[in-house]
Amino acid sequence: MLGINDDGTWERGALISYLLCDGYAGDNPVFAPGRIIRVACWAHVRRKFFDLRKTDRYAAALVTLIDHLSRIERTLTLDIIFS
Repeated sequence: MLGINDDGTWERGALISYLLCDGYAGDNPVFAPGRIIRVACWAHVRRKFFDLRKTDRYAAALVTLIDHLSRIERTLTLDIIFS
């Protein structure tokens, strides 16, 4: 985590962490400005483009790209687990 000193104290106003979530508005209070950064997973990002893929060629290309990146990520994860 960032923003925590070696002695365990918090650096005032420093970034504390990243939180993986899907963008649900109910989570907004968790994200204090400058303290916690919201990050999304590929599945949630992909879903938005997947919904548009039949009407937007760029969306279709992005779905394909995300699928390729996901395959690479799975391969790397398996390499780490089984090595």
